[in-house]
Amino acid sequence: MSQDPTKPYHLLITTNPTIAEIDANAESWKLPYSIDDADLMFDGKPLNLLYEENRCVAESTVWASREDERERERERERASVAVRRLVGIKIDSPIMSTARVMSNKQAKDNFLSLFIYKSGMAILLTGGTGKTSLQIASHLLKSRIAFLLASRHPSSAPASLPAIRFNWLDPATFPLPFSHDFPGGETISAVYLIAPEVEEPELCMNAFVEYAARRHRVRRFVLLAGNRDEPGCKGLGMVWQRFWQLGVEYCVLRPTWFMGMLGSMTLLRGILGLTNEVENFLDEAQIASIRNENKIYTACGNGKVPFVSVHDIAVVAFHALTDEKSHNTAYTLLGRELLSHDDVAAKLSTCVGREIVHVKLNDEERCRGRMSEGLSENTARFLTSLETSTARGSEERMNDVVERITGRAPRYFDTFAEENKTVWQ
Repeated sequence: MSQDPTKPYHLLITTNPTIAEIDANAESWKLPYSIDDADLMFDGKPLNLLYEENRCVAESTVWASREDERERERERERASVAVRRLVGIKIDSPIMSTARVMSNKQAKDNFLSLFIYKSGMAILLTGGTGKTSLQIASHLLKSRIAFLLASRHPSSAPASLPAIRFNWLDPATFPLPFSHDFPGGETISAVYLIAPEVEEPELCMNAFVEYAARRHRVRRFVLLAGNRDEPGCKGLGMVWQRFWQLGVEYCVLRPTWFMGMLGSMTLLRGILGLTNEVENFLDEAQIASIRNENKIYTACGNGKVPFVSVHDIAVVAFHALTDEKSHNTAYTLLGRELLSHDDVAAKLSTCVGREIVHVKLNDEERCRGRMSEGLSENTARFLTSLETSTARGSEERMNDVVERITGRAPRYFDTFAEENKTVWQ
């Protein structure tokens, strides 16, 4: 076969397993030829042109995506500056001040239009006008996480904050939060649960938890309970148990006496499933006895209590609601220092500039005092038993839960007193 020695030839071999040797001269030799991209046509366009077009589209898409992200970041920063200027939120200050600053419709509209949420999650806060829910809302605002306050009276929520009607005793209101139109199209992924003040809160609460988990795929619940609640026990213990049964993510918060607690109503409410969110030195009855009589009445004797602040409870709840990894446990939330009611009286005296004394009552005296406030004898005796238990040291305990979860130590009582001293003056 005549070949041009200046050109490369390829040998095309016909494979035959019965042939042990190959005769090169008997096989086909072919001269290769090349095909340019321009010679190949797809949809009427040469391959090289399609390649260039696709490359340009890909590069422009990447550039546009990066530019969009930069613009979103610039918008977040503008929104953050606007929010700070508009509401002046401080993470440790009561958010009720925000309501006063933003009481007009224009401010609210500006706030909602400027706010850019940084994630697809949204948090539902029941007990939306309560102290812990409003404190959690302030942390969510700072972190740019969408939220919704749920309340029987949404109009009483701060005017700047999104709120919706919700009634534990009215199942017709259960779907309302899930039909709320969040600015960024977020969906509710976690719920903060504050029990209603009814005798068997577990009935309506479990109905809602099951509805939210099964119908709307809510995956996480954080429950504010009493410090003596246990899973499976009457009241909020039954809600805790339902978390296990549904297989949802959860966290149960069990705070000890709230700062300012001069009696045992918070403990009673916790045991009965009624969660009192009020800083108890700010309870109306306690304010009256301090302001009008300069006295604190208890049967706590010299027993000490690790009073905890609503602020600390709210920060732990914020982490339990938003941390990527679910806590799936219960936390006993204690304050920073063990204080007797004598200690509390001394601190209040320094704060308000006049002497406040702790009046130590025996069982019967305290019980009669409770009954004079309108409580039944059984309830009065039960509350008194909690205080006498404290006198025997039942609340003398400390832990590092608040600092471990939040990264900061709990508040001092002096800080709480200074912030609220005007109510006792």
